[in-house]
Order: sequence, then C-alpha cells, then structure tokens
Amino acid sequence: MQKSIKGSFGLTAGIFIIIGLVLLIFPGIALSLACIIIGIVALVYGIMRIVNYTKDSSAAPALDLVIGLALAIFGVVLIFVPNFFSGLISIVLGIYFVVEGFSDVKRALDMKKAGYSKWVIPFVIALVVVALGVLIIVNPVATWLVRILGIAMIVEGVSTAFSTVAVKK
Repeated sequence: MQKSIKGSFGLTAGIFIIIGLVLLIFPGIALSLACIIIGIVALVYGIMRIVNYTKDSSAAPALDLVIGLALAIFGVVLIFVPNFFSGLISIVLGIYFVVEGFSDVKRALDMKKAGYSKWVIPFVIALVVVALGVLIIVNPVATWLVRILGIAMIVEGVSTAFSTVAVKK
C-alpha cells in the first residue's frame, strides 16, 4: 500500500476515534455543536451568495439570491434550534456507517483473496459497523444511539487503523 494512502487512512482512523470518543462522552452537546457549526457555515455562505448577488445582479443569476436566502434561513434555524436537525444528522451518519461497513467487508474479503491471514478481524469489525449503522438509522434521536454512533466511529477508526497496519505491501 502506498505511503500516502496509508497516511490518509491513519489520519481518518484517528479523526474517527477522536470524534467517536466525544460522541460517546458528550452525546447531547456533540450533536448540538455539530448543528450549530453547520448552521454558521450555511449562514456565512448564504450571506456571501446574497452579497455577491447584490453587488452585480446583472452578472449573477436570480437563483444565487434564492439559494443565498435559503442557506441563510437554514443556518439561522440550525444555530438557534440545533436539536431540530440532530436526528437528520444521525440518520445520515447511520447511512454512512452502513455504506462504509460494506466497503470494509469488501476490503476484508479482498485481503482474504490476496492471502492475508489477518482478514477475519477487519471482517467482523466491518459487520459490527454495519449493524451499528442500521441501529442508528432505526432510532436516530435517542441519546444512547448517539453513544452507539460514537462507538461505531471508534470501531470504524480501529478497523481502518488495523487494516492499514495489517497490509504491509
């Protein structure tokens, strides 16, 4: 495996483990904070679109104004009512884990096909990630599910780190 790819997998694994720990320890705060950060980004981007439209409305399409207003409103709602979208974020992350888990299953099976003896652990961990993703999708707003999301992120990070270390080519 190329050094740069191993490095990016290692960085991804580390980020997943850190975010997973935060979600595990502070589930309510973590989701609210994520919504607020997304809200700030949407508000700033929306304002930028509105300003660009007002500077030169002849060059910018009217759709820029509409998108800017929609993003600004969305951002304000996320900032002031962050729990409104917490469930949605959980569902999106649950879907991500199901997809990523199946990707990890394929990677583990590829390791088996290539003759690596340590393919079973990544395979089992990948199945756990898929199962946790399904649990998160089924009940996205429960605090215990946010903790499961944290555990899933930790498990995914460990799986990625293990796969990266196990493949020495």
